[in-house]
Parts: sequence; structure tokens; C-alpha cells
Amino acid sequence: MRKFLATFSCLVLIAAMASAANPEQEKLANRLLKDLKKGNPHERAEAAWDLGQIDWDPAVPALAEALKDTDRHVRANAAGALWHLGEDSKPAEPALREALKDDYGRVRVNAAGALLHLNVPKSQVIPALKEALNDPDSRSKAYAADMLLDLKVPAKDVVAAYEVALRDPNAEVRKDVMEIIHKGKNHPVELAPALLRAMKDSEEQVRWMATYNLGRIEPASEERLQALAEAYQDRSETVRQMAVSGLGRGKKNAVKYTPLLLGALEDRSADVRKDAAEALGEIGSATPDVISGLLDVLKEKNSDVRREAADALEKLGPAAKSAVPALKQFLAAEKDGFVQAAIKRALSAMGEKVEW
Repeated sequence: MRKFLATFSCLVLIAAMASAANPEQEKLANRLLKDLKKGNPHERAEAAWDLGQIDWDPAVPALAEALKDTDRHVRANAAGALWHLGEDSKPAEPALREALKDDYGRVRVNAAGALLHLNVPKSQVIPALKEALNDPDSRSKAYAADMLLDLKVPAKDVVAAYEVALRDPNAEVRKDVMEIIHKGKNHPVELAPALLRAMKDSEEQVRWMATYNLGRIEPASEERLQALAEAYQDRSETVRQMAVSGLGRGKKNAVKYTPLLLGALEDRSADVRKDAAEALGEIGSATPDVISGLLDVLKEKNSDVRREAADALEKLGPAAKSAVPALKQFLAAEKDGFVQAAIKRALSAMGEKVEW
């Protein structure tokens, strides 16, 4: 659901509506309908969205009329509310079809979502979404691209909109665009160039999301793995964490980055150390250096990191059998029950009998 304005005034009351009596819901709905027709643009936009959130079916005609409002944000929220109402918005279908021609991309996206919920063939909404890719508003571009990817439109016809949107001069807009990508279901390889550029953004949030999502693209390529390795040098521990996690998702393709991950086991951030241990397990290279590095982690104070190191050794399995004597010593000294269980699983994976 694509909402333009964050609403706060009715949140508590709307939450109560789910279990409230109908008269109370009707009272709130009537107030929102009044605001929708006579309020200022902000109030109208807020009312349009809230009417969808309280699932007030009688509001459909008013929301359909609001699709013609002079304010684009009111129109976008009205379309979003109709989307939220699902099949109950059927009477608004003609107005929603007309909204596909709106000059604001967000209206088109929300109208398309509402129409798809009404089982309108995707072929009838895709042209409007493609036009929204050229909207001056960067968020609209990103929302349209996200929906088109969901509709299985070829990525090569879509991702340029992300690239443009991620160059927006407004940092908050770039964050929102990256959030749309981050929450999306599709991460095609064609998205990589936009993410590689975003990894150098001045905003930490943009960088860590770009790094994380680059690591989600499969199969891993040398260019992307190298970019993840370079991202480990970032001053942000969140970016570094996403970088080592991404290398782990590269599995055997990332084996050359094992030395970097071994170094990351000594990072000042416990989250980075933990994910570096996990990555070494995912890559699965049971060299003496890797085994020794993971065993050293079992000496550290953070129990979550110790558990992850034991889990990584479990993934290495029989190839890490040389670790058995040390693991037995660590097991005897370990006080944390979760870490104990992880060490036992590792020993079992190496062929040792353990008592549970």
C-alpha cells in the first residue's frame, strides 16, 4: 500500500475501531468524510487514508470522488484507501480506471494496485505504471518500478527508474527510494549498477541498504563480491555487517575473501564478528586458518558470537574434525546453554557422539 502522508491524529481511535461498536465507527467515519470534503489539503489527504484504514465500505463513493481532488496527495491517498478496501471498492472501478491517467505517478500506482485487487488484468494497468516511471517524483518512480517487477515486467525495462531516483538531491527521498527497494520482493541482476552507486552515498542508511540488497542478488558475481569486500572498509558498523553477510551469501564463489572475513572476526562490533563467523560457515572452506579463527572466537565474551562460531564449525562438518579436541575443552568450560548446544551440534556433525 502506497501512502503519501503519515497520519497521526486518528491512529489510536482507528486501532480501537477493530473491536468497537458500529455506531462509534460510523461517528468517526462521518467526521472523516466531513474532513474529506471540506478540510484543507492536509486534512483531506489524512481523511482519505484513514477512511481506508477503518474499512468503512460506505466511504467508497466519497473516495472515488476524491480521485478528482485538486490536490495530488489527496488523490493518491484516496486511491490508496480504495486499494486497502480491496473488493469492496468495486463501485469505484470506473473512477480508478480514470485515475490511471492522473498526472501524478503515485495516484497511478495506487489506482493500479486497487484495480489489480479487483482482478483487472495486469495488461490493463501496466501501461500506466510504465508512464509513472517517468514521473518527476522519485518516490513515484520507485513505487512504479517495484510494482512492475512484481508484475514480471522485464527488469531491463524498469531499473533505470531506480537509478534516476537514487540520484535525487534530497537525502530523505533517496532513503525512501532505497527503503522501497529493500522491502521489495525482486532483486534482479539488472539492479546491481544502481546499488553499486548507492553504496557510495553520503547517507549511512542508503549505503547499508544498498550493500545488503546487493548481497541478495543471485548468483554472486566477482564484481559484486569485490564491491562487498570494499564496503567492509566503511566507517559504519551496519554497512560492514551487511558486507560480511553478503560475502557469506556468495558461498563458494566468495572463498577468496576468507582472509577478510577472518580479519572481521576481530571487528570492534559484535554484530560484525557474529556475521563474519556465519559467513565463514556459509562459504565452507575448512582450512586450518578458518578452523583456528573460529576456535579463537569461542574464547570471546559475547555468547551470541561464540554460538555463531560453533554453528559455523558445524557447517564445516567432518572437514573440520581437527577442531574436536578444542571443542571438547570449550564445551567443558562453557556456561551458556545455547552455546553448549551449538558446540554439541558441531561435534556431532564431525562424527563425535555427544550426550544431550
